[in-house]
Amino acid sequence: MEQMTELLQSYRHYHFYGADMYGDEKKYSEERAKLAEDTFRSMFRGRLDGEQFLINQPEDFVLGTLRSWTQDMGLSAIGGREVRSTLAECSDLLMRFAFEKASSQEPAIWPYVRKIKFVFPWLNEIIFSFRRLTNAGFS
Repeated sequence: MEQMTELLQSYRHYHFYGADMYGDEKKYSEERAKLAEDTFRSMFRGRLDGEQFLINQPEDFVLGTLRSWTQDMGLSAIGGREVRSTLAECSDLLMRFAFEKASSQEPAIWPYVRKIKFVFPWLNEIIFSFRRLTNAGFS
C-alpha cells in the first residue's frame, strides 16, 4: 500500500503543481508522474478508464478504491517466495515477470514484486575454500 500511496502522490503533485515548475524539477516530477501512470495502468488493467479519477477525487478515496480493486483481483494476498536452484531458472523467472504479455483485462504481476534476492550457496563454498587455501599458504 505504501507503494500505491507514493505513486499517487507523485502523480497528483505533478498534475496539481506542474504548471508552476521549471527545468529539472519539472522534468523529474513529470517522469515520476509518468511512472505512476504506467504502473497504475499495469496494476489495474480494465479498471482505470481515465486518469482524471486519480486527481479529481480526494486522495483517501482514491487509495481506498485502489486497495479495493487489489483485493477484488485477489492480489492483496500475494506473498511467499519463489525459489530456483539454478541461474537459468532464476533468469527464466525474472524474464517472465519483466516481459509478461500484456492483456487488456489481466493485471501485471511486476508492480506487486517487492523484493528480489539472489542466494548462491555454492558461492559461499568457493569463498570458504579460497580463504582456507590462502590462509594455509601464509602459515
